[in-house]
Amino acid sequence: MARAYSQDLRVRVVQAVDAGASRRSVARLFQVSESFVIKLHHRWRMAGTVAPVGTGGGKAYALADHATLVAGWISDEADITLEELRQKLAERGIVVGRSSIDRFLGQLGLTRKKDCPCC
Repeated sequence: MARAYSQDLRVRVVQAVDAGASRRSVARLFQVSESFVIKLHHRWRMAGTVAPVGTGGGKAYALADHATLVAGWISDEADITLEELRQKLAERGIVVGRSSIDRFLGQLGLTRKKDCPCC
């Protein structure tokens, strides 16, 4: 993943635009994209900062609020399938897909892998 431009460069870009240079000429001068200059200057005018915006993070699991419920079902019924979990959740009005349940269980450290005599 690309790194953010340095704070020094960001300040010089904004100063050049504020001094009256066109955004296009500033982009050529500092060898950055025009969109970077435009967005940076807009951020400077609106927020008063040229600091880079944080990236990353992630979306919370849809089942995060129901972890104890799901873990309880698994402890009560060790061989419950993802589909059975999905159906139990749906009965309570919690609609999620099997893959969401699988990812959530993986995050909790609970696997749903079963021993199958055919495999």
